[in-house]
Amino acid sequence: MDFPENAAMTKPVEPPENPAGKYPRRSEPAHLRRLNLLHASFDGWLATCQLAATTQQQCLRAVGPAIDAWPPAKTMALADDFLPGYTRLLAESLNGLDLPQQPTLATVTAAFARSLVALAATEVEREARRAGHDDIFQALRPFLEQQLANDDTARLCVKTGLGTAALNKALARLRLRFRQRIDSGLALWSSPSTRADLRRRLHAALIYKETTA
Repeated sequence: MDFPENAAMTKPVEPPENPAGKYPRRSEPAHLRRLNLLHASFDGWLATCQLAATTQQQCLRAVGPAIDAWPPAKTMALADDFLPGYTRLLAESLNGLDLPQQPTLATVTAAFARSLVALAATEVEREARRAGHDDIFQALRPFLEQQLANDDTARLCVKTGLGTAALNKALARLRLRFRQRIDSGLALWSSPSTRADLRRRLHAALIYKETTA
């Protein structure tokens, strides 16, 4: 995953905005967004284990109910240091299963960071679809996290039917909403005073994962 200088994970947006009411908002309740993030991050971590299908199902049966019952996922209270507790929850739930690797803070943090970014992109996609701009989103999706190359602008103008100025405006709006949705995801788990630290840790986990994979 590429992270340019203005990458969403490294650049907070305060306060969130909805430019010109462009995208309607229908956010899920906080506890459901927390659960979605935790389940998605475990699925991502599990995929790195390259297990047989039957073993994957055993892991999902062991961990799924534990995530659903985990207090930090169900309450409105913030859990600034939730990642170590979440890692322990996974390790304890998987105890006794024969796995090639066990959850560690580093691998769980990286999986959570990837899931946060993916969920933010999915939420922006839903907003764009409801606003009738799904075709534009699909064309610009690869550039939420990377810069346009020299020949990308002309190609995307042809693909979307937009002029250069309109294309740049649409991409800027999507990137803004992407950053806002990431900030919204961070706010589920961190107070304002610790949010920057959580953002740095998640970004570092992504960079480390991508450069050592």
